Amino acid sequence: MQDYLEDQKRHHRRPKTLEWHEQALGLFQSYLLTEHQCILPNQITEAQVRGWFAALPLMPTAIGTHRSPNTVESYARSARAFCQWLVRHRYLQTTPFAHLDLPRMENHVPRLLEPEEWEQLLFACHSPKEIGTLADQAAARNRAILWVLFDTGMRISEVCGLHLGDVDREQRTLRVREKGSEARRLTLGHEGLHHLLAYLDTYRLRGITHFERGGENSEPLFLSEAGRPLTKGAVALLFGRLRKRAGMGRKDIRASLLREGFALRYLRAGGDHYTLWELLGQKESASFQHYLQMSDEGMTNEKRKRS
Repeated sequence: MQDYLEDQKRHHRRPKTLEWHEQALGLFQSYLLTEHQCILPNQITEAQVRGWFAALPLMPTAIGTHRSPNTVESYARSARAFCQWLVRHRYLQTTPFAHLDLPRMENHVPRLLEPEEWEQLLFACHSPKEIGTLADQAAARNRAILWVLFDTGMRISEVCGLHLGDVDREQRTLRVREKGSEARRLTLGHEGLHHLLAYLDTYRLRGITHFERGGENSEPLFLSEAGRPLTKGAVALLFGRLRKRAGMGRKDIRASLLREGFALRYLRAGGDHYTLWELLGQKESASFQHYLQMSDEGMTNEKRKRS
């Protein structure tokens, strides 16, 4: 187990990810030792893993509560990844998880944006009742915000906290600062970068003479119509206006839906669950598990549509 955790460190896993692995594998090890006197990797059997699945919800936590289905599945995924690592390093011939279904979570999977709905939102960025430079500037900013959310899965607070110096044009990345941990860099797609630079170069940087590209400029990236730093409330109101302009009856179309869409697309493309956790800057496991379930159930629904 320690070798596995060291290997994860060498692959630059975030401290929170390593802590989660260590906690899950510690429970796995304790169960194998106390219930089955299992001390070697090649002694782990499918039956033992099934027993651990059944025992996990009944094991009280340090504060005396029981683990949620979300947490149980996350621990199971961690143990499965560990056993796959054991196989790759020839400690095991086959993984005991090979024919096991993981415990299921309870979260409801939301209906994500359809392509035509996404186009409607982009089109609604420009108010049909407003004309002039300020209206064009607001439209360019709105499109840039939508694409940043779509391409990176950021939280609203993180988008509002972006500075001009966080934009790296050459690498197509945005730097997101996090309290108590290293900043993470998120990549924009070509379309997202195009709309962000259109807003920056045509409107936001106009009149700014002291800005150095790639520097540490701490001025806010996105401004309100009044020229103040953008707030979470302002973004929430923006989504309300976009829904109304587009004539969309769905009230669940908000920034968090774009974050969920990013997570689902990443996982459907074969992305690793724990790398996704790092990209999203997740600090609470329960919310992270929401995306895992969306991936599994979303792909199941997709297969049903095809058949």
